[in-house]
Amino acid sequence: MIAAWLALQAFAAECEPPAAVPDRASVVWVAPAGRRVGAARALDVVRTADVRSWASRNGDGATVGGLLRWMGERRRPTEPKRAWMVVVFDVDTAVLCRPMGEAEAAPGEVVVGLPSCEKPGPIGKDDEGGCGARVTSEGTQGPDAYRVAWRDAVTDGFCVVPLERFLRGA
Repeated sequence: MIAAWLALQAFAAECEPPAAVPDRASVVWVAPAGRRVGAARALDVVRTADVRSWASRNGDGATVGGLLRWMGERRRPTEPKRAWMVVVFDVDTAVLCRPMGEAEAAPGEVVVGLPSCEKPGPIGKDDEGGCGARVTSEGTQGPDAYRVAWRDAVTDGFCVVPLERFLRGA
């Protein structure tokens, strides 16, 4: 427990500032296959380009388990037995917020063009530790994180793809 706290403290001290986003962006919600959400629920999403870049950097080694560890969703080094999905949205970035720690930004404070989310909350299995990014399973900074309400994300439609297929570029 103490080691995890120390890793998060080191991460928070070394984090890179989040990237600026254009007026429209493609974002993905990664979840276990079949997960459903209500219209008012907020989704934790990352940019599609960040996931594609990770998959490209890892080539044939880009696995579902590897991506989930990079996103802080899984600690185990093995592949998950359960199927996962990617839901792709094309959103107006005005509906996004950045889940920042309260020490980094007050709720509603604008950080690199986007407001800090009203409710910081966890990203992945552990607290995101601030910075507006997910924390990998190793305690390092992962992809920039965003939050969007389902009802705002789906206004221009969405596409559901099995995560394994998405990583292969299909």
